[in-house]
Amino acid sequence: MIALPFSTWAAVATGCTVLLARPDPGWVAAHRLRVAAPVRWPARLLLAVGVPAVATLPPLVHGAAALVVVATACGVAVFARRELRRGRQREQVRAAVREVTELVDALAAEMRAGVLPHRALNTVAVDHPLLAPAAQVAGLGGDTSDALRAAAGGPGRSGLDALAGAWHVSETCGAPLAEVLDRVARALRFETELGEEVRSTVEPARATGRLLAVLPLLGLFLGAGLGADPVHVVTATLPGALSLAAGTALACAGVRWIETTADRAERG
Repeated sequence: MIALPFSTWAAVATGCTVLLARPDPGWVAAHRLRVAAPVRWPARLLLAVGVPAVATLPPLVHGAAALVVVATACGVAVFARRELRRGRQREQVRAAVREVTELVDALAAEMRAGVLPHRALNTVAVDHPLLAPAAQVAGLGGDTSDALRAAAGGPGRSGLDALAGAWHVSETCGAPLAEVLDRVARALRFETELGEEVRSTVEPARATGRLLAVLPLLGLFLGAGLGADPVHVVTATLPGALSLAAGTALACAGVRWIETTADRAERG
């Protein structure tokens, strides 16, 4: 193990924190222009905390225990990053569902006002670029329903399949498109509201699982406050390091099990 002063490792940790936790350039530009922009801070915060933690491990641990602790820290970092990515994907799917519901509502409103279908598509596509390809196809006299089905390929966009079916039925059978779109919009609103209700039900379970996963850290601080040295036990001794690895693995498995169960409930 490299023998460097603790101050050196602290300097490395501080430098990594400054470099990795700096704001995203896109966010800085949007903030200066006063434009709303998504902030990708969770992954940066994870790196800013994880890298210094791994960098400060060598002066604290020795031998085989060091390898176990470092491997555990790396595993936790990978697991946390994957969970953050899954969380962002869930948010993207929910945003797509809301957007599809809004655009179908807007189309139905345009149809009720007596606007022609292709003009309604052009109008709604201004606020919802997802409909732009279908609007172009409709303007050229192509098959609009096929263009809508092609746009329904992404996650959370299954509502566009219903819109494409309604469009096809209207073009084939001559059914009033406004009435069909009203029914589709009501169905999508019901599904969206149901999804939000299910989400509000499973989110407490997600939060509880994450809290229980990090709760053992409070035990370490409590032990240190009582005069013991639990950090030394779990980082400098092989039995303690193995116990740390096993407990961390069980905590990660519990979080993944809860997240999987919640995801199935939301999809159902």
